[in-house]
Amino acid sequence: RLQGIPLEGLVIAEMDGEYAGFLYWFMGENPWFDTGTEKFAYINEIHVVKEYQRQGIGRKLLNYTLEQLKEKNIGPTYISTTERNIVARHLYEDAGFREFSRSIHYKLE
Repeated sequence: RLQGIPLEGLVIAEMDGEYAGFLYWFMGENPWFDTGTEKFAYINEIHVVKEYQRQGIGRKLLNYTLEQLKEKNIGPTYISTTERNIVARHLYEDAGFREFSRSIHYKLE
């Protein structure tokens, strides 16, 4: 659902006129996870439709967005994934991201 989401942060990918995926980012201030940072961008989600995966679409979405964010001079850009998502980790590291923090998740049943 996109109602109420700033469209500035929405990037859509198409292949041969068909929807292939999207990336969504937002701008924020004073992130709790990196004190001392004022303005920042956070890439909230990258999604590529299954039949278009492994064709470089996620990489193109990410690189395009990073170029746009650099032009805006917002500050650092953050992105996160799970430790087991090796494909995403390689994509982010290839784009220049470096791990700076880890989270611990708890579950109570």
